[in-house]
Parts: sequence; C-alpha cells; structure tokens
Amino acid sequence: MDSSQMTTEELLRVLGSVEEDDEFSETTSLHEDDLESITDSQERINVSPVLPSTSHTGQETPDYNRASTSASSSTTHRDRRRSQTETSFQWTSAQYVAALTSFDEFASGLNFEVTENMTELDTFLKFLDKDFMSFIVQMTNEYHSRFVLNVDLRIHSRLQRWHDVSIPELYIFFAILMLMTRNRHLTIEEHWSTDLLLSSPIFSQLMPRNRFCTILSMLHFSRPSEETNVLSKINTCINHAKEKFKKNITPYKNLCIDESIVPFKGRLSIKQYLPMKRNRFGIKLFVMCDVETGIIIDFIVYCGAATQIIDPCNLGVGGAVVSTLIRDYFGTYRHLYIDNWYTSPAL
Repeated sequence: MDSSQMTTEELLRVLGSVEEDDEFSETTSLHEDDLESITDSQERINVSPVLPSTSHTGQETPDYNRASTSASSSTTHRDRRRSQTETSFQWTSAQYVAALTSFDEFASGLNFEVTENMTELDTFLKFLDKDFMSFIVQMTNEYHSRFVLNVDLRIHSRLQRWHDVSIPELYIFFAILMLMTRNRHLTIEEHWSTDLLLSSPIFSQLMPRNRFCTILSMLHFSRPSEETNVLSKINTCINHAKEKFKKNITPYKNLCIDESIVPFKGRLSIKQYLPMKRNRFGIKLFVMCDVETGIIIDFIVYCGAATQIIDPCNLGVGGAVVSTLIRDYFGTYRHLYIDNWYTSPAL
C-alpha cells in the first residue's frame, strides 16, 4: 500500500483527534452569516423588477439602489391615488338595486294632432314653418344687397339677373336639395343635364339651373356679427331646430344619448374623421333621442374646445354632454341609456 494513501480507519483516527477551537468556530459562523445575507439579496433581486444599466465597459450591471427607490416611489404614488379614490367614493361588492319610480306616459308623444288627411308636407311644416322661412328669405335678400354694393359684378354674371327670393320659391329650393340626396350626380349642374343618360326632368320643371345656383350662393341665415364661433352664422338654425324638436314631441320613458355623424367631405375646421363609423368624414353630433319613436329631442354640435356644453360639477366632456342634454328632464323619472364613454362615478 502506498504511503501517500490513508486507509479509512487511519483518517477517522486523525479526524477524531482534532479538537474544536474558537478561531475555527468564529470562521464557520461568519461564513454562515455571509451565506444568509447573499441569499436575502438574491431574493430581493429576483423579486424587484429592475432594469439593467449599462456601464462604460459595455457590461450590463443592475443598479439595485435606484430600482428600489423608483419602485418604492411608484408604490407610494399608487397608494396615494388609491387613498384619494377611496375617500371620494365608497366602493362595495354588493349588487346595487336602484329605487325605480313609476313613469306616467299619458302625456308622452306628439304634441300636435295627427289626422287621416294629414300629408308629409303638413308634418314638415311643423318643423320648418313659414315664420322661420320668412326670416331666411329676409337674411338672403339682405346679404345680396350688401354683396352687390361691395363687389364689382361681371357683365355676364348670374347675379346681374337677380330678383328677391320669395317664401314659396325657398320651399322649392329646399325640396330640390333633399331630392339631390336621392338622385346623385357628380356636379350640381348635371341634375339639369339634357343628356338621355343623365337627364332628370323634375329638376328643370321645379326651378331653372341658374336660379338655383344664385340662390345657393346668396343663401344666408344671419346678419353680420363680430362673433368668431365657427357656428355663429347658423346658430339661429340650430336653436330653431332644437326648439321645434322639444315643442313637437314629449319623450316617452326611455331616452338614449349617442354620437352621430352628418356626412360632409368639404373644407371645415370642425370636420371629424371617425374610421369606425360607416360615414367616416363629417360633422360630429351628440344626439339625445326618444327610444319609442326614434325622434331627436336635443343635440350638440361638436366643435372641439368651443363645444357649447355646461359642466358646473367638473364631470369631464362625457359627463358634461349628458348633463347638458338632460337638463330639462331632471326629476321626471325617465330612464337614460348611454355607453361607457359618458359614464363615470361622479356622473
């Protein structure tokens, strides 16, 4: 047997003869403490979402102090927001049961009598009556008078043969405009085309082409003013429409508020692009309708920051739209249906 090798019995005898001393025990305890501290630091590193920082040597070394500080600050900020929310609203997991009050629909419906002999024109006149048409005729004729005084007309201009608009003529003008939405052409002049493939004789029978174009160019709904609002020239029409909607119908129990698009592709500062809508380009409206009849009760034209809404309680845009549209129906025990864009705990 080689002398460099020791048997098991000899090794046990040597180990048994070694006695513990203080220096050996202290070294062992120090090593155990170091292992525990290293284990704790590794656990903190694994738990903390620390992003690596790159040193000048090109190696990524985690900055644990900065990561722990940012994590604690974000946690403190989150706790502060949670505490503010909890102080503002008392949340509960119990199901909310609203106290509903019965609604009497006896007075709901149209506010004018509908007879068997009533025509579509009679219904149309309930909303666009002769008084308002007289106002439009007056504004249009006044605008033409101011225009010819400030502009040098050409010899062959259509406005050289102008004569004042009358109420019956203006009704025919609006009828042609509504008919154009069903009989589409590339240009306005094509509606009066004599081509067999394009001709629509009804237009020439109602009004000459040049007369229609001159009325369209002079049509006006207000007098000159210093208002800079984009809707200043048609505010009279908007207010008249709202007044007639509310006057001619008393809504039923259920109301609905949602967005609507008036299709328009011309140049306009308030024109919106909504890719999820069927008509992507147009003027955006917030509309409140009666669910039973589908008739518009009130609406708001969206003009960006200049939108005319009332927000006394800091409800945000969605809440302000709702409070503005239903301000005349508070306390009437009606039910309102809106989507999640308008809802909020404050509302």
